[in-house]
Amino acid sequence: MKPSLLLSTMLLCVAVEVQAEAQIVEPHLDVPLEMSITADLSFTLLWREVSESRCPERVTCVWEGEVGGIFDVLGTGQDRLSISLTRHHNGDDRATATAGDLQLRLLEVTPNPQEAAAITRTEYRARLMVAPAGEELPDAITAVQRRTWAELKHQETGP
Repeated sequence: MKPSLLLSTMLLCVAVEVQAEAQIVEPHLDVPLEMSITADLSFTLLWREVSESRCPERVTCVWEGEVGGIFDVLGTGQDRLSISLTRHHNGDDRATATAGDLQLRLLEVTPNPQEAAAITRTEYRARLMVAPAGEELPDAITAVQRRTWAELKHQETGP
């Protein structure tokens, strides 16, 4: 009887650890986002700068460009940590960074640039995956929930 009680206790502990899975958040520029990954890991995320060099839609460019920004993380056991995340159209290592006890991955930034219209700061939205440091982050294709594989492939190859 005691071995099964021990096994049940071990399984319960594993279940509690699994609850700290990666979460997808959508910060807006200049708007603090307070969140919690686990009971012990609460923080505030602030997207304070955007860097935009993507090619506008329906324009032929030599280079498709990239997008990213500076994100501040407050309350992860340290003072304010600033990290830079940059996403190339098919991703790269600069899209993922560690800040204190957190990992962050930039999945996408919307809206896409248009040929004739400038994007205002209030229009920008980011999609980030946030998880405890050391946690295995799913790849970007799995994490982008609003788009199907066909839509992503169409975006890469164009109309």
